[in-house]
Amino acid sequence: MDYLRVSDGAHGGALRSQCNELGRHVLTAAQGTAFIAMWQSPRDSGAIQLPAGPRWQGALSAIISMVDRLIESSAGADTSIHLDSVQLVPIFLGLVDRDERLHAVAVRRRSVLTSITVIIVAPHGRALDQLEALAHLAADRLLDIVGAPDRIRQHTFWRRRALTANYRVARETADRVQAGVERRRLDEAVAAASRLRPHNRFAGLGPIAARFGPFAEWLVAIAGDNGLRIAAASAALTVLPPLDGESAIADGFRRKSTILRVRDRSRSAVYHEDRLFARFAAYVCVPFECGAFALAASEPIEPSAVAALEALALRVDPLVRAWLAEAAAERLRRLVHNLGLRIFGAIDLERARIARDLHDHQAQLLSASRIAIEAGPEQARGVFKQLENDLRLRVRELRPATLGRSTLEQALRTELRRLAGATITGRLTGAEWMGALSRPVQQLCFQISREALSNVLRHSEATHVEIGVEKRGGHALLTICDNGKGMIGESSRRNGIGLGGLGERLALMGGKLRIDSRPGSTRIIAEIPEPA
Repeated sequence: MDYLRVSDGAHGGALRSQCNELGRHVLTAAQGTAFIAMWQSPRDSGAIQLPAGPRWQGALSAIISMVDRLIESSAGADTSIHLDSVQLVPIFLGLVDRDERLHAVAVRRRSVLTSITVIIVAPHGRALDQLEALAHLAADRLLDIVGAPDRIRQHTFWRRRALTANYRVARETADRVQAGVERRRLDEAVAAASRLRPHNRFAGLGPIAARFGPFAEWLVAIAGDNGLRIAAASAALTVLPPLDGESAIADGFRRKSTILRVRDRSRSAVYHEDRLFARFAAYVCVPFECGAFALAASEPIEPSAVAALEALALRVDPLVRAWLAEAAAERLRRLVHNLGLRIFGAIDLERARIARDLHDHQAQLLSASRIAIEAGPEQARGVFKQLENDLRLRVRELRPATLGRSTLEQALRTELRRLAGATITGRLTGAEWMGALSRPVQQLCFQISREALSNVLRHSEATHVEIGVEKRGGHALLTICDNGKGMIGESSRRNGIGLGGLGERLALMGGKLRIDSRPGSTRIIAEIPEPA
């Protein structure tokens, strides 16, 4: 290969000029001693050498030969090597100062048809990684310069091909644009449906479907356990059809096929909807997996409108499924909430009854026994006194914490006064919310507070407690904070039995209990469902 000239092909002069300019810029940027660029392609091959002239030609030819030997065996598309001062000093002897140390970077870049080699020689003070990056940039630029004629020819070829196929491309483009418009309309409709509020979702779904054609009236039917039911209808439809075997909506839903009916006064009605939409030119029933649309228009319904409705039905079906699941979950949540209130209310009443029985019978029996042996030994009286105290303690433990006739505020202030007797100060906030809470929720707030305050009194070593109540959305929020030592180690597990049971009760009601405890602070937060 001749590295010392540029071929005189069709682009030889322009190529030589661009490569020389590239070499000068690279040599300046590198503050280098020498620059060599070589290329070979199907149409052009050659090289540039800087500095040029007979004095440098021998040294640069020697470097080219050395680089060829070192990277000839490499099969990769990109190869780079480094030359040190030991390799270069003998070559540049007499061309640079004797004491000057040199190093060089060589990069070879190969594409499908073109091979590019760039060599930069610079003083040793220039960073080697910078030289290598500069050599890669020069190789990339040279690859662009050498490949430009081929790119021009390819551009011309494909331009001619594009011109010959212009009509076909234009037609396909128009079809794609129209399809894109339809997709955007469909996406916007589905997005609008997804933003509908729970209380008017089906009433909002009908107008969204009506936008896909000249539709004036609409029905939305939903499948349930007992078959189809009409979930919503436009305001003008005051009389709704029965969804039985003579209904077009029910027939289309059963067969999973669209029914398009055009008004024909010469024939008798087949479906209920024929009479319902008798004043319209046509109507269409479009089913989906868990329901169906029925829409009537005063003018003929185009096939494109029917196709758009079918696409919409396919897209909104998962949304409708989710809406139905949410509604079912909400019904179950309310049912569990009400059952939880009733069950635990009954449990508390039963525990109170048991406590009264123990007090009325067993406590009276022990008191009578004490009186009977009052004249006996002192030790016997002490034993019976202890039995009586133990029984009364068990009765108090069995009796549930109830508000009785007190308000929640009164009961909580009583508990705080009990703490004050143990030198624990207390503060109550949110009293204005307490009266607005339902009685079962007030009762539960009191039970949680009493259990938490009992833990504070027995185990926390706190000096201050705060209780706060507020109503936020559909929940009552109860917060109890203390400045004690926190629930740690075995103490937290032992003392958490009462709070754990209350947490389970809250979970059944759809609420939750959170405990954030660390040395110096314990915060208990109870969220209790309380409809607005």
